[in-house]
Amino acid sequence: MGAANFARPDGTALPAQSTVSSYGRYAMFPAEVLVLAMTYIYAGEAENGLDLARRHWQSIVCGHGHGWDMPNIVRGDFGERVYGTDYYQSMMLWALPAALSRTDIRGCCARGSLVDRVLRAGGRRNRDPQESA
Repeated sequence: MGAANFARPDGTALPAQSTVSSYGRYAMFPAEVLVLAMTYIYAGEAENGLDLARRHWQSIVCGHGHGWDMPNIVRGDFGERVYGTDYYQSMMLWALPAALSRTDIRGCCARGSLVDRVLRAGGRRNRDPQESA
């Protein structure tokens, strides 16, 4: 489902009532799992990163039906919602194409990019940052 946020160096989970793991020892933030997946991609492990992103998102959306009411925290062992509903966490998905193309935010917004195509499809022109410089 993701990475253990609250674990000892040997990988074992912290006690259930630990002050560090107040959300629960298996708690994880969906957006942070995508950040981890993108870190794998930028580090040259695209297959691992994509697999992690796919499994995590599939569990949240297909397994638990959280398409638009994205949970703030889920249980890493079962994928169930622990806390909150934060739709904006879904915005993290928009950073995945940048990681896959191994670019940064500037490249992701350049002419012909995904952001540019979305803006043009919506009737807006994406201003090139170089034009205003």
